[in-house]
Amino acid sequence: MKLLPLQRFVRLFAWFELRRRARPAVGMSVGGKAALAAVVWWLGAGVAEAKNDWDPIDPAEWSRTQSEIDPEAHAEVILKRISYGNPNRESYFRVRIYDEKGVEEYAKIELEHRTGGRVRDLEARTIKPDGTVLTLEKDDIFKQETVKARGVRVTTTSFAPPGLEPGVIIEYRYEVYNGGAGYVNLLTFQESRPVRRCEYEVRIPPVGGYLRALFMNRAKEPVKPDSRNRYNFVMENLPALAEERFAPDFEGLGAAVLLYVSYSAGEDKDEYWRKASGVLAKETRAVTRTSKRLLRDELARILDGSEDAEAKLRKLHDYCRSEFINLNRESPEAVAAQADNPPEIDAVKDVLKHRMGDDQWINRTFVALAVAAGLDARVAKVADRQTFPMNRNITELYFITREVAAVKMAHGWLLTDPGATYLPVTMLAPDYTYAMTCIGDAKQEVTVNSPGTSPKLSSRRRVAHFELQSNGDLEGTVEEHLSGYWALAWRQNRDEDSAEEDRTSKEEWLRESLSDAEVTEYEAENKYAVLQPLVVRYHLKVPAFAERTGSRLFFSPAVFQRGQDPIFEAETRENRIVFPYLWSEVDEITITYPEDFKLEEPSAPSPVDFGRMGAFEVRLQVNPKTREIQLTRLWALGELAHESSRYPYLKGLFEARQEADNHTLTLRRQRK
Repeated sequence: MKLLPLQRFVRLFAWFELRRRARPAVGMSVGGKAALAAVVWWLGAGVAEAKNDWDPIDPAEWSRTQSEIDPEAHAEVILKRISYGNPNRESYFRVRIYDEKGVEEYAKIELEHRTGGRVRDLEARTIKPDGTVLTLEKDDIFKQETVKARGVRVTTTSFAPPGLEPGVIIEYRYEVYNGGAGYVNLLTFQESRPVRRCEYEVRIPPVGGYLRALFMNRAKEPVKPDSRNRYNFVMENLPALAEERFAPDFEGLGAAVLLYVSYSAGEDKDEYWRKASGVLAKETRAVTRTSKRLLRDELARILDGSEDAEAKLRKLHDYCRSEFINLNRESPEAVAAQADNPPEIDAVKDVLKHRMGDDQWINRTFVALAVAAGLDARVAKVADRQTFPMNRNITELYFITREVAAVKMAHGWLLTDPGATYLPVTMLAPDYTYAMTCIGDAKQEVTVNSPGTSPKLSSRRRVAHFELQSNGDLEGTVEEHLSGYWALAWRQNRDEDSAEEDRTSKEEWLRESLSDAEVTEYEAENKYAVLQPLVVRYHLKVPAFAERTGSRLFFSPAVFQRGQDPIFEAETRENRIVFPYLWSEVDEITITYPEDFKLEEPSAPSPVDFGRMGAFEVRLQVNPKTREIQLTRLWALGELAHESSRYPYLKGLFEARQEADNHTLTLRRQRK
């Protein structure tokens, strides 16, 4: 059980800001000081305070048999106390276990933290109702380093509380070195089970600026330090967090406070964003000061002089994402480039010289080349809509985390991100669509919302030819064509994987719904050739795919949807439904059935009308002469976001789609 997962907001904010190479601020503190902010957030300053003894347990606690917040809860957090010092963070938890399910939930406790900080002084104990105390031994604490999304390295410290059984209380406390307070502090109050009391104590380092607080999913309150210059926040009787699929990350946090240091003096938002655009305009001028000769020589390799603006844009974008090694990727070229004394890349000329750079410098090189080619290109920053509800009323540029390029075309601003490597010129990564964007301009504010994309641009087309055996086994070949966000996700997740690791990942994914599936002859075409379409081919065998009953075989021709869990299972919903992006799917499946079998009254599944929400169609054709069943399944998601009030409607539509996907055909053996 993970009690303290790294919140995605903090991970992404620190990730992008730390990747910014330290450089002087340009004119306005919201830009350059953000890099220092993130560094201080990790490093902190000062000396940690000593721990106190374990808190005494109220004798009345032992008479409780269930949670008053949620009588159905299997366990309950009695107290969650977090103290942000400098440079460390101290955490203390007291938990009551009510039944065997609660024992299962707490059988293993995992504490995640970024590598660079570390868990130390971990102590845990189990107290039984008769007063017996069992203490965790040091040898029963384990640590493992893993790599999460975007290459972030995370260390997991895990332990199993001793002597767990219904009725006990477990306590554990630990310190995260280099995990103390800094410029940005995200305080989350709720857990995946009820919390009776949650306390935060935060000591902000003396860094100047203005302290701001953003209250999310909870009431606002005055933010004032106590006599010891600590900021305290307390909440009580908190229900368990609802873990809901397709909920925006910031909504899924539950009650939270974002406590941060600002260098904006609270000026009018129009004036603030005018200055912010000015900051990015200075960044644009800085990157376009690259030697004209260097840029001219590079452009001669890319353009022939006959291109219009659209053609220039596409050629420059594709050149930057394919010709320069992206050091933020895990491709063989990127790994090799960083293996031995890699060069320092902190200017466009370095990218052009060494043919490599990180996301940011590849994007800046694109801006420099585009301006040299006569395009109106500028440095821009776009917010992450999943992580933070950014809008113009929040006057903090450093919450807009992704640096991209903006090009002024005849139809308006086009936002592009060649540093993302795996996306075409018109697409940003999913989290940066429909999000606030600030564009460099020396004279006026330029803020826009980044556009979304059509489901047709992110397509997965699967063509499969199977033979169904008389014993129920299914076997054949599959070819998958992936584009847009389908290809992006595949390539990002498998950057550093070998062909065998790719094959294993595909097999494990298929086994989630097709138990005992076997994948062989696996091949990924154009895995690293980013300008070419991604095609995956493999041989698939599914033992006992069809159910045998006497002389009949029962099976669902929608092979890849068989056995999948429902999209939405809960009866009610708290958070909005926001899908990651719009996408489309096409499955073209041919199944040849055994010679001595015949279909019994074949029928197609009932249609499902998704309206504006999407498009869904299943077509079924049968050729008795060739013994072939041909299924064509079409799906496209048409709307991205939905209020929770629409949940019953959406749930019903997806249940109807699942029923259509599970439509069963029957084969009967013919008597000889």
